[in-house]
Order: sequence, then structure tokens, then C-alpha cells
Amino acid sequence: MRNTILTSALICLAACGQRAADDRPHVTVSIPPQAFLVERIGGGRVSVSVLAGPGEDAHTYEPSDHQVSAALRAGIWFRIGVPFENGRWRRAVEGKMRVVDLRDGIEPRHMAEGECIHGDHEHGEDPHSWLSLRALEAMAGTVERALAEFDPPGRQAYAAGREALVAEIRQTRETIAGMLRPFAGRPLYVYHPAWGWFCDEFGLRQVSVEFEGKEPSDAELTVLLARARADAVRVVFVQPQIAGRSARAIADAVGARLEPLDPLRPDVLANLLEVAGRVAEALR
Repeated sequence: MRNTILTSALICLAACGQRAADDRPHVTVSIPPQAFLVERIGGGRVSVSVLAGPGEDAHTYEPSDHQVSAALRAGIWFRIGVPFENGRWRRAVEGKMRVVDLRDGIEPRHMAEGECIHGDHEHGEDPHSWLSLRALEAMAGTVERALAEFDPPGRQAYAAGREALVAEIRQTRETIAGMLRPFAGRPLYVYHPAWGWFCDEFGLRQVSVEFEGKEPSDAELTVLLARARADAVRVVFVQPQIAGRSARAIADAVGARLEPLDPLRPDVLANLLEVAGRVAEALR
């Protein structure tokens, strides 16, 4: 019954047009960091709806009927590859609006050997591409092109927005590189493997406790504890949206502390600068 209501709502929305009530181009994004990109490039010309808001787990989230009907009154949906985008609700969306994948033109990232204690992770694609500044720069180009095609009168404004954002992205990358250069090759222990793109870009090694919701077995936890002791780990970073007992067990066993890092904060650049500072402090 719920799926029938959702499908009917989406069909109605598609028939009602592709612009917001105030006549601005209206787009939908999956997670808050994408809204940051669109708003910085689109400025006041674009209305943006976010499907999975702050505090939601982008792996398990499912939009309610109300959230979908409020969010998907749009002409474009910017995908980014987070797991919830493949939920059952997607079938009602396809064909009703233009779908733009922000991963287009970006080489996918797969989990590296030794990055996770689980042995079944090696073919898993890492969806957290927005935590790479190089990927963000490529995404900015994709957003500009899509908005310019959707709203040709705004073409110059979108180009200017992208240019300003790219300059800030490059400056942020340079600043973070300087902050983390002294720690090249060091391991970053995290509960959930959200930070692989970030670690790759700045010469760190992500070590994850869980993978795709799977906690380590007792044998795997023993191996991970030995590894953490050898690495003299002082901090295990956890994600506010995802809880896990194993992170606490590891921290307690090696005398480390737990600290939150949120990969879904809306202001991506400010977030990554703060993350870099906290990582540098943890690795000193």
C-alpha cells in the first residue's frame, strides 16, 4: 500500500512541472554535501531539496512518502552512489525526472588490501567520493553543466559559481596537504570505512573496523587489536550516524579514545579542514 501511495505522489509531482513554487529551477540531491555543491554553484537561482538529511544513515535510509513528495518536485536528481539510492522507492522516480550522476568521469575507488579486517571486502566500491577534493572539483563541473542545460539563462552565473568554488576547493586541498604531510603513510583507524578517498588523497592509510554493516568476528577482532597495539593507536574515529560495539572494544583494549568524524556535514570544505586538524592531532 505504501509503495502505491508513493508512486502516485511521484507521478503527480512529475506532471505538475519541474520548477519550484517560486519559479526557480528545483533540483534534488541525495545527501547534504551535494546540496553544498549545488547551492554554491547555483547561488540564489536554484532551489535544492535533500533526501537524507543530517543524522540519517545514507546506507539504510528510506524516504517517507512525505519526504519524497516534498523533495522530488524537481527537474534534476543528482545521484552520488550512496546505498539508499538503490532502494525500492527509486523505481517510482526513474523516468519522471533527469538523473545526473555526480560520479561521472571520476575513477571509482575500491577498498585496498589490508584496509578492512574482513576478507570479503576487496570488490566493494567506496561511495564516499565527496570526501576527495579532486573528486569535488570534478563534481562541480558536472553540476555546472547540468544546471546550465536545465536553465540556460543562468549559464554565466553557474560558470562563475563553479569558478569561485573550484578556487576554494584548490586552496583547501593545499592547506590540508600541508597539515597532513608530516603524517604520510600513517594509519587512520575508523569504525566505518568512510575516509578512504580522503586518506588516498593525503597519503594516509585507512584501517576500518567494520565493512557493509559486518562487525568483525572474534578472531578478526583479535587480529585487529594486535595491529592497533603495534600502530600505537591513540584515537578510533566513529561516524555519528553509525553505532558499533567493536570500536569501543578496540579503544578500551588499546587505551585509545573514540572521537566522532561526520562525513555528511553540509559544508564539505569547512568539514574537511576540521577533519584534517583533528586527524593531525590524533597522529601527533
